[in-house]
Amino acid sequence: MIVVIDRKNCTQPCRELSKLEEKVEAHTDRINKLELAANANEDSIKELSVNLSEYKAMAHNIIEKIDNLENRLFSFLTTITKNQSKEDSEWKDLIWKVIAGTIVVLVAYLVGKGGA
Repeated sequence: MIVVIDRKNCTQPCRELSKLEEKVEAHTDRINKLELAANANEDSIKELSVNLSEYKAMAHNIIEKIDNLENRLFSFLTTITKNQSKEDSEWKDLIWKVIAGTIVVLVAYLVGKGGA
């Protein structure tokens, strides 16, 4: 309720009423501004909530890709290790065969000469 007051012919209670009216008007403006700010904050919170769920989904996808990469890397290293041990085994077999062949040739040479 807004009362129009003639400020020129005002008495003391009338002046106080006028001051109170000005304060009420100022507080009403402030309340309206706070309500607008609260609505804007609610909208921002909703937007942040949506963004947060999107970021969680993206983080989940990244973690899955890292796990997949880790599994592939482990599989690759396992394959390399198996292949390397096969190659190492083949080299060891070749070296033993060369050493055994050398010993056989030396023994045959020595036996063929009639002993040394």
